[in-house]
Amino acid sequence: MLRLLSAAIGGGPPRSEEFMRRRLSSPTLVIACLALFVSLTGSSIAASHYLITSTKQIKPSVISKLKGAKGSTGPRGLQGAAGATGATGATGATGPSGIAGIVEVQGAELTLPPGYYGTPAPATCPSGYVVVGTGWDGVMGDIGAFVKSYHTFVGGWFENQYASMDLTVSVQAICAQLSSTSASSLGTSSLQEDQGQYRADVAAAKLAAEARD
Repeated sequence: MLRLLSAAIGGGPPRSEEFMRRRLSSPTLVIACLALFVSLTGSSIAASHYLITSTKQIKPSVISKLKGAKGSTGPRGLQGAAGATGATGATGATGPSGIAGIVEVQGAELTLPPGYYGTPAPATCPSGYVVVGTGWDGVMGDIGAFVKSYHTFVGGWFENQYASMDLTVSVQAICAQLSSTSASSLGTSSLQEDQGQYRADVAAAKLAAEARD
């Protein structure tokens, strides 16, 4: 009733309808409302999409906890180029002197009839020399023998196993003059100990020969 009365009096559309149409269709109002909404909620929207461009924006205590799981070992890389040659090192200390001289000593010959055994004279090195090699001189064949170094002399034992031929033999020593360091590496036993060992070796060889007879 009021709307009809207002239209009849004013001669046009009701004022309330005209006001609502202007309010709903005004672009200025829409923009103003949108600006108000953004101003009220913009901080929360921005906070949920914050873009970090530097570690300075993160607290150090937080950075220390940002550690991912260790990844698997990658493939082996190619071998690099050879490096430059290093500088020449300092010259080392002079080592001990080695062999100063070599001499050969041959013991006296011993002739053994068939079936006999014996020990020829040892080949003894000169004073200050030691044995670095051994040998013997005689007919090769049916003999039982040993030739052994005893540091400063060479001793031997021979058995003539020929049936009808004498055996003439002798032992040889290759002697060298060495530094004290080199000589000590060949043994530190005394001459008396070496001679005792030689006699024991000869006794053992005799027992073996007698056991075969």
